[in-house]
Amino acid sequence: MTVKEAISECTKHGFDQFPVKMSDGSTGMLTTSIMTTKLVKNKISLDDAVEKIALKDMRNASSHITLNELARILNRHIYVLVEGKYVVSNFDLLKFFALKNGQ
Repeated sequence: MTVKEAISECTKHGFDQFPVKMSDGSTGMLTTSIMTTKLVKNKISLDDAVEKIALKDMRNASSHITLNELARILNRHIYVLVEGKYVVSNFDLLKFFALKNGQ
């Protein structure tokens, strides 16, 4: 996927971020903030692959992780990859607590 295609997908679906499957099989994270910064500074072009700018430092965790441990990890990492399939952020954790308390 190119940066141009990623911008189109973000606009079309209202995403600010989304996971990217890397060529080595790992998962990275792409954000509109990263794309904007890199484009403004002419570090990338619209034709570059998103893999070039995706965040690759994702912490992996089991689905059996406690909420306390998950929160601790999220204090140091922007995202956590759970079971290699689900990307979890602080926003997701807050949403969980809001739903749990009926809000």
